[in-house]
Amino acid sequence: MNTKENTLLADFLGWEKEGFYFNLKTGNLVKKGNDNCDLQPAMYYIKNGKPVQSLLFNSDWNWLMLVVEKINTIEGGRFTFQIMSMDVEIHDYLKGGLYIDFFSGNTPDQLIKSVYEACVEFVKKYSYE
Repeated sequence: MNTKENTLLADFLGWEKEGFYFNLKTGNLVKKGNDNCDLQPAMYYIKNGKPVQSLLFNSDWNWLMLVVEKINTIEGGRFTFQIMSMDVEIHDYLKGGLYIDFFSGNTPDQLIKSVYEACVEFVKKYSYE
């Protein structure tokens, strides 16, 4: 999936970015660089105090549910995230009615893709309010 969209979800959760160096020889991350030409600077999100090399919102339910939970708790429960078969609705109780009505057209084995795409659509719309 698109790294840009995963980054959008990490930003929505308020995750911080921090600079590290990736050691090309060992594959390890190090906090401080030196004159070693095998180190490549990189920015990583921090999750539970550790750098995350890959954002997994599009493929891991545990990650994606962090976004769903945040949507459900915005402004004291303004939004309700509902999964119905392969479709997703997000209701807005402050303004009344549907906020996002996402019809995916995905197959049942792609439920995570439907929820992921609805989350991305929500964050894009909510960001512009």
